[in-house]
Amino acid sequence: MRFLKQLIGGASAVAIVAMMTAMIIAPQSAEAVTAANATIKNVVTVSYGDGAGFTTSTTATNFVIVDLKTAAPTLSAPADATISAGGTATFTYTITSNANGSDIYNLSAISTDANVSAPTIDFYSNAALTTVITGGNVTLGASDVHTAVTIAATGTTTITVPADQVADGSVNGIIAGDTISINGNVFTVASIVDNGGTNAVGTSSITVNGNGAAVPLTAGMLIEEQKTFYMAVKAGTLAGVGNGTHTVTLSAGNGVDPAATDVTVTTISGPSLQVDKYSANLTSGVAGSGTAVTVDGVAFYPSGVVAKPGEQIGYLVIITNNGAGNATGVKVVDPIPAYTTYVANSLALDATGAGTTTGLTDGIGDNDAGEVNATSSEITVYAGSGGVNNGGAYGGGTGGTVAGGATSYVRFTVTVD
Repeated sequence: MRFLKQLIGGASAVAIVAMMTAMIIAPQSAEAVTAANATIKNVVTVSYGDGAGFTTSTTATNFVIVDLKTAAPTLSAPADATISAGGTATFTYTITSNANGSDIYNLSAISTDANVSAPTIDFYSNAALTTVITGGNVTLGASDVHTAVTIAATGTTTITVPADQVADGSVNGIIAGDTISINGNVFTVASIVDNGGTNAVGTSSITVNGNGAAVPLTAGMLIEEQKTFYMAVKAGTLAGVGNGTHTVTLSAGNGVDPAATDVTVTTISGPSLQVDKYSANLTSGVAGSGTAVTVDGVAFYPSGVVAKPGEQIGYLVIITNNGAGNATGVKVVDPIPAYTTYVANSLALDATGAGTTTGLTDGIGDNDAGEVNATSSEITVYAGSGGVNNGGAYGGGTGGTVAGGATSYVRFTVTVD
């Protein structure tokens, strides 16, 4: 001030009056988290006059571009899965941005395996598992709310956002059809208006569809893109009897911040066969003890069946797979009991537990599912689906398959001596 007084009061041919004012253009709203690529425009104005009463001003402008503030994304946490050997477990994930602009997140997975060889793990962008995510990279856009607004429960509502630096038909990577999350509320994008460009200081807009509830938004709230992807874990080969597990740690990171992670456990359920032996007096029909199982209209009992010499006993072998995995190569070998004589061609098989059997011949290597060895007095049935006595020699056939949770029945008849 002393300097100005001296300047004005000093001897000079022209009286000088100078005024200097610095002005910073204020934003239209107070944004708590400003979107990346928004333009901060600063304008300074200096006004001055000459001694003759003429006043003028001059300005200078500076632009600062808001940079990307990276952040780890948020991953959902799907439930664990149980599959059979050779199957594929599909885990549905959502990944949501927490950054203030577009960023790339790489998906990777590490499996710790127990009683099973390593799985094959792939990432897909569709539930049909036909579109692989190239390189495991997921790009998520983001912006922020520029002006407070309430999103209507129905119809569409337009959200004003800062313009970005590129006129590319997107707003910081967000386009029509995308899914976005704002303060935990999820919306689909109906349309966008991109007013972006170099040093653009205006606004763009994102129009969303209502999600059934009115949602108030305040300036500065992040608008975070959310995508769905699918992790397919194809089971390895079981290394032994019992179940195996793939404990998979999924990571999603941008290479800067600590990655977001989630752990899933895929249990590979092997087969677990239970075998029960029932019988029935086919001559008198006298009941036995316990809960009966009816096959071919005959009630078979777990115990308590009695028979006289000359009467026929029907035996029922029940094979139940209590596991989820398929039991393969299923072969039933049953000696003919002492004090009885096998009834020729009485072998029968119900491959799938429907309750009705199909008769088998006694011949060895005749390409049905049963055979009888008269020398050793035993029967062999290649139970389940697809079994066949195609080995040429007795016992050399191929066992069938009993699927997880399925049952197969084998029948044969003897006469009490």
